[in-house]
Amino acid sequence: MTNNINDINNIYRTSLLVDLNTVRENYTNIKKYLSGMEVFAVIKADAYGTGAEEVAGALLKVNVDGFAVSCLAEAIPLLKYEKPIQILGAVFDFELPIAVEHDLILAIADEKTAERISREAVKQNKTVECYFKLDTGMGRFGMTPEEALQKIPEIIKYPNLSCCGIFSHLPAAGEGDESALNREQERKFLLVLSELEKRSITFKHIHFSNSPGMNSCEFVRKSPFTRARIGLCLHGLYDDGPRTVPLTPTMKLVSRLASVRWMKKGSTVGYSRTHTLEEDTLVGLVAAGYADGVPLALSNCGSMLFRGKKCKILGRISMDYTAISLQEFAGEQNIPETGEKVTLLGTDGKETVSVYDWAEIKKTHPYEILCALSPRVARVYLNK
Repeated sequence: MTNNINDINNIYRTSLLVDLNTVRENYTNIKKYLSGMEVFAVIKADAYGTGAEEVAGALLKVNVDGFAVSCLAEAIPLLKYEKPIQILGAVFDFELPIAVEHDLILAIADEKTAERISREAVKQNKTVECYFKLDTGMGRFGMTPEEALQKIPEIIKYPNLSCCGIFSHLPAAGEGDESALNREQERKFLLVLSELEKRSITFKHIHFSNSPGMNSCEFVRKSPFTRARIGLCLHGLYDDGPRTVPLTPTMKLVSRLASVRWMKKGSTVGYSRTHTLEEDTLVGLVAAGYADGVPLALSNCGSMLFRGKKCKILGRISMDYTAISLQEFAGEQNIPETGEKVTLLGTDGKETVSVYDWAEIKKTHPYEILCALSPRVARVYLNK
């Protein structure tokens, strides 16, 4: 009998388990909370490391309103789902022919971008749906309110552009409605809308809310806003600020023991000999390292779960392996064996190692932890 090399259980040591039912349930809960608003699923960065096509496809079953991505390359695999797709960021000249051909929603951050999109749209004899991007405080890209009031009345005259949307972004959403910056961003955005309306310029699609904004800022959830862009919360995770919407984590990261052996007191573990054993110790070697996305910062301080118990990481994490203490199991009749499962992220029994635990040790946020999970980690989908 020939072994099936297409079975990921046969060829991958480390796997990210993604429960698609939970993704759908989270989206449904978000839609209920944002009653009356459209919710675009943010699928950029391969759906934050979880697998863009699988996550997007799963959301079709709950009639997702559309998708948001960062660039053309992320949009192309989602075209088959026949949902609106907005490119949130910049669009380059080499991307425009395909973006226009496939009716992607494009962002206009300045007049030059509008000129380029219009020129390509005329060339293809197509009308392109476009949203104006305002910089109300993010300091990244987009028109300032002053530029918007000056330029938008001119840009809407460009041929083959349907300028039916406008949006902005919150750099400190977790600070909530009481934040001086958030209040100022709201004021600027609403002022632009009001001034443009006086010139008979209105928009069908208006959005400001990301995941933390949905949880923290009331103003982005009410009129005149019509849509929210939700990414991290789809996966049951939160950024800074309150956790208003009840959500469930969708992921579990698991690997296997590559070896189990006794090491003598005084032995050192790993590169640079950063850990010295204080007693004879049963050491397990987990088949995952920083090349799989395990933060190097967990060296000598993080934990992994084995048989429902937390096991301390010993020494420096290497590219392909991480050593853990199995000393708690040393006296058991059923000694740990090579090939047994280890939970890197998620729950095993009563113990949990969360994305937040990793982020806190690394002094970062959950987004970076997810995006750092490498292609060497198999994505395994439950409840497809």
